[in-house]
Amino acid sequence: KKIDDIPVSFELVGETDLKEFYVDAPKNWKPKKYAPFVFDVEDYAEEKNIKKEDEWGVIWSYGDTLAASGIPVDGPLKDIEEIKDYKFPDPYGPGRFDKIQSIIEKYRSKYCYVTWIGLLFERLYFLLGFNETLIELAVNTKKVEYALDRIVDFQLGLINNLSDTLKDRVHAFASTDDWGGQKNLFIDPEMWRKVFKPRYARIADEIHKRGLDFWIHSDGKIEEIIPDFIEIGVDVFNLNTSRLLGIKEFGERFAGKSCFCTYIDLQDTAVFGSREEIIE
Repeated sequence: KKIDDIPVSFELVGETDLKEFYVDAPKNWKPKKYAPFVFDVEDYAEEKNIKKEDEWGVIWSYGDTLAASGIPVDGPLKDIEEIKDYKFPDPYGPGRFDKIQSIIEKYRSKYCYVTWIGLLFERLYFLLGFNETLIELAVNTKKVEYALDRIVDFQLGLINNLSDTLKDRVHAFASTDDWGGQKNLFIDPEMWRKVFKPRYARIADEIHKRGLDFWIHSDGKIEEIIPDFIEIGVDVFNLNTSRLLGIKEFGERFAGKSCFCTYIDLQDTAVFGSREEIIE
């Protein structure tokens, strides 16, 4: 398919054909212990060395740098069994898209997409812990699948709420699941295909049924599952570790098969690169 124009996305400096929005917590939600956490890159925390709490009961720790999100350091689940009694947030909670509705008309000429942090893998390990999630995947796969199905049900509700509320003013639903380390995937690719791929497919089908594009952000060495994501219908990949993937090799393998919205490599070139490498 011929591309008429390559979109530009440098929103922080005011040059962009796209506009990203973020899902809010419901208006009737209040944190139990810490200040409320809601992800929004336009709302960087001025405080340092603090903790915040999100609507899932996950505690986020901010270090000594400014950031839109810290690191999830404690979740409400101490054991995978507790997912049975865990009360999920309400995907239809009032006010989730009020802020977007109040400003979206200003962006009629833009491609608008709504970002929601933590789709499947991230959402589970935010609740349970990263190492604990990997262990449970290996020894209690069925229980993890039950937990993931509950998460999928929430995500489908959120997608439907987004579509019903914003109707034709938004073009895509975007979410995040970092799947790779520096050398390979966090789990065996066959386990990923057995446990996660069909659940991503359910989400992709619902997004497309609603007339939206499906964006996924994932960092690390994830080439092995890119064809699977393409197969289930991911429309746009947001990848921030392009040099780790190998720009030339990645392009030769996947050019023309999907859309890739990426930047200069954020863990390498952006930090250590010369002017020439950044331009390249």
